[in-house]
Amino acid sequence: MRTRLKTWLANGCIAVLLGLLLVQVWPATPEWLSWRPRIVADALGLWQGTWGMFTPNPDSDNHRLRAVIEYHDDVWVEWTSPVFREQSWWERFVGYRRSEYIDEVRTSFNEPGWPGFARWLARTERPDAEGPSRVKYIGIYVDSYDIPDPRIKGWKRRADLSTYDRQALMYSEDFP
Repeated sequence: MRTRLKTWLANGCIAVLLGLLLVQVWPATPEWLSWRPRIVADALGLWQGTWGMFTPNPDSDNHRLRAVIEYHDDVWVEWTSPVFREQSWWERFVGYRRSEYIDEVRTSFNEPGWPGFARWLARTERPDAEGPSRVKYIGIYVDSYDIPDPRIKGWKRRADLSTYDRQALMYSEDFP
């Protein structure tokens, strides 16, 4: 009898929690109903916040990072962030965290990390760069293009997508 009561209580708690989660994230939940479960969920540490997956304002530009590195021995190296369309599904899956890092490093919030990112790129592209072949200049650029709104002219095929037509200098540093 006692184990049956425990099972009923556990199932009841699960049902209440699932109902609580459903009410707070269901788009059709009226505001007058959603604030009460929100208070309970916040107190329990289960508040989901807003889900921006189906946002009315998705990203409207595509961008990539590009770095130009010059060494004192007159060697130039150009690095570009991975091109999503050229990666296999496995490379996308395995490299997801790195892609997100590269995507977020360009934001002004992460500006204090730009010098370290630039030096890491220089070391990674040419690990033997010491002495007379040390780094002379690093420039990191953000190349981008606008993604047209598909509601206006319809979806574009991959081959019809724009090329990177804007570039902005994100970070540069000269070394002695």
